[in-house]
Amino acid sequence: MILFILLVFGLDSNTKQSFLLSFADSLYSVEDYFASATEYERFLYYFPTDSNSDYARLKLCLSYLKANEPTKAEKTFGELEKTFSSYSRNAQLALAKYYIQSNNYYRAKTKITELISYASSDSNEVQKLNRLLGRIALAEFDFQQAENYFTLSSDSIALKEIQNLKRLPRKSPMLASILSTILPGTGEIYSGHYWTGIGAFLVNGLSIAGIVYSVNKKNYIDATLIFSIFFSRFYLGSRQNAFDFANKSNEDLFRRRTKILIDSFN
Repeated sequence: MILFILLVFGLDSNTKQSFLLSFADSLYSVEDYFASATEYERFLYYFPTDSNSDYARLKLCLSYLKANEPTKAEKTFGELEKTFSSYSRNAQLALAKYYIQSNNYYRAKTKITELISYASSDSNEVQKLNRLLGRIALAEFDFQQAENYFTLSSDSIALKEIQNLKRLPRKSPMLASILSTILPGTGEIYSGHYWTGIGAFLVNGLSIAGIVYSVNKKNYIDATLIFSIFFSRFYLGSRQNAFDFANKSNEDLFRRRTKILIDSFN
C-alpha cells in the first residue's frame, strides 16, 4: 500500500489520472466491486472536474449496484444528473434493472418512465424500455398491461407467449367446490391434491357411518356429537379446500409459466 501511494503521488498529473482510472477499471473487470468503488471515489476526489469524471461516476454507480449498495448508487446517480451527462441515462437504466432484479417494481417503473420521456425521439430505445415495463407487468401478473407494453415494443414473440399463457388450462374453483359438495374429497382430487381428497373422503365416510350406526342404536347424543364435531367440520372443510386448491393450482401454473417467460428476457 505504501509503495502504491508513493508511486501514485510521484507521477505527474496526467499520468496519475490515467493510472487511477485504469486501476479502478481493472478492479471492476475482475468483479472486486467494493475495491473498484473505492478507487473511483479516489479518482473523483482528486480530479472532480476531469473530462473522465462523469465516466468515473457512472462506473462508481455501477460498482455500488454490483456491491448491493443502492443508496450510494442513487447518490452517485444524482451527482451525474447535475452534470447533465449522457452517462446519467446509463446509470438510470442500470438502477432500473437493479430494482427489477430486487423485485422493487415501483422504483423500477419510475426510472424507466423517466427514461422514456427523455428518449421520445429514439424509437429503438423506447421499444427496449417498454419491453422492460412489459417484463415488470408480467412479474406482477398484470397480463393486460404486459400486452400493452409488448405491443409498444413490437415484441411479437412476447405477445404470442402471453396469448399462450391466457390459454393455459385452468381448474374451476366452482366445479371443485360442487364436486366436494356431492362427494367430499373429489374436489380436492380434481384440484390435484390426491391424498388430501382421499383423507377427506375417508373421514367424511367414517363420520356418516358413525352417525348411521349411532342412530340405529338410538344413541342420538353420539350421533349429534359426531355430526357437529366431525362431519360438519370436515364436510364444509372439504368444500372450502377444493375451492382454494383449484385457485392455488391455477396460480402455481401461471407463476411457473410466467417465470419461464421472464427468465427468457433476463
